[in-house]
This record gives sequence, C-alpha cells and structure tokens, in this order.
Amino acid sequence: MTDPKLFTDIKKGVQKKSTDELLVIWKENKRTRWSDNAFEAIRQILKERSVELPEQDLPTKFVPDPPKKIKDLKMPLWLTAVCIIVPALIIFFLGMMLLLKVL
Repeated sequence: MTDPKLFTDIKKGVQKKSTDELLVIWKENKRTRWSDNAFEAIRQILKERSVELPEQDLPTKFVPDPPKKIKDLKMPLWLTAVCIIVPALIIFFLGMMLLLKVL
C-alpha cells in the first residue's frame, strides 16, 4: 500500500458493493481493471464479513497488441500513386532539362 488516504477511499468505494460482487471481482482477479490496493481492500472487507476467500483465477495482465508488420499497414491508393508518380515526373523533367541544355 502506498497512500493510506487513497487506500481508505478505495475501501469505502468497494465497501458499497455486495458480497457476491466482491467475490466475483476477487475470483476473476482482473488486475488490468482493479489495482492492488483494490484487491487488498476487497480481501479485508470479505474477511470483515466473515467470508472465506475463494481461490483466485490467474491474474489477467495487460498484453499490448503486437507491433504491426509493414505489410499489414495499408496506404491509401492516392498516396501510393503520389509517392510513385511525383518522383517519376521529377526525374523525367530533370532528364528533359538536361537533354535540352546539351542539345
């Protein structure tokens, strides 16, 4: 526990929940949704209510999406055309200008 006031506020908040709701939260063990302080508060409340704590599921943790591969990135067709056509036109006109200067 870090901040006693924070813990007290969390405990007051979860204390409003029914025993059945707290048991579901305790059992599911969703650590991405509930903080460690919340789980400690729930544990204390259930003990105060003389409830036997069930075994918790394995904790769920935040798993970030894997990075996208370049082939998965979709570029709009117009942007693809601009990226290909504009450099080609620039090269073409520079070549024409060089040819005209040489002749």
